[in-house]
Amino acid sequence: MDAQEGIVVAAGIVSVAALCAVVFLATALRRTRGAVRDLREAVDARNVAPDPDTDGGGGRPAQSPGTHRETVSVVTSLSAPGAGIAAGDDRDEMVVLTRDGRAIVLPSTERVVGAALGRPLVRGATFTHGVAHALRPESRDRVRGLVRREFRHRRKQRLRAGRRAARAARLDTRDPT
Repeated sequence: MDAQEGIVVAAGIVSVAALCAVVFLATALRRTRGAVRDLREAVDARNVAPDPDTDGGGGRPAQSPGTHRETVSVVTSLSAPGAGIAAGDDRDEMVVLTRDGRAIVLPSTERVVGAALGRPLVRGATFTHGVAHALRPESRDRVRGLVRREFRHRRKQRLRAGRRAARAARLDTRDPT
């Protein structure tokens, strides 16, 4: 097996590994999107549906001595007073405030995608795209043609240099005496 075949085999192995990584990451992204959608639906259902544990009077939860329920209030903007989160984001996002003052920000789809496609993943995707582009037949043929032209050009240069050297070193066939 010569060097070109070894390079092609190595590139094939790398491309298969990159393809597996892309499939794995796409599956993880799909699962994450589904989990975020389920969380949003659960929060929306909790905020819309009446609480079955209310005592019917003032809408406060009925607590037995051994149970503790944490009440939450939902704010739809980050710039809400008392949210404890820096304002400045123009998009509306869901922020859940717990009774003890903790704020839980439900991530938007853009943030989930942004977190999933962080710098290392972008570098991997770029590398994968480059390898896939290099392995395409038209790219291989183009590179092979460039290498062939360069090889022919250098061979012609060597032949010309050899001819010039032969002309310069011609021996005198005349007798010097």
